[in-house]
Amino acid sequence: MESHDGVLTMEGDVEHIAAKKLGLELAIVVGGVAGIADRLHVVPATHMGNGAILDAVRNALLQEPTLLNCSIHMLRKGRLEPVRQVADEPRGVIRISVTDGIVLLDDHVTGLTQKQRVRI
Repeated sequence: MESHDGVLTMEGDVEHIAAKKLGLELAIVVGGVAGIADRLHVVPATHMGNGAILDAVRNALLQEPTLLNCSIHMLRKGRLEPVRQVADEPRGVIRISVTDGIVLLDDHVTGLTQKQRVRI
């Protein structure tokens, strides 16, 4: 872990998503932490290719009720594909990409609850 300008970078491998969530929750309450650069990797139970991972993340985000007002796009093979476009009063935009099994979520959401759900 390191901190620059109040942004804490967390790196490493964890066995379960629960461990990752707990670590992020504990880190954000530390004094002086203004944000977190999450580079924690959950060790997969089974091997999946980039496309399968991308589809799984997309499906999880589409099922999250707090993200219904967010537009979602995914980057597949260098092309940005719209998954859900919110035209009326969008509450954010999320872009999903996967490279070498690592998921990158580029999010611009309006609420803390949304931000927490995206970081799952």
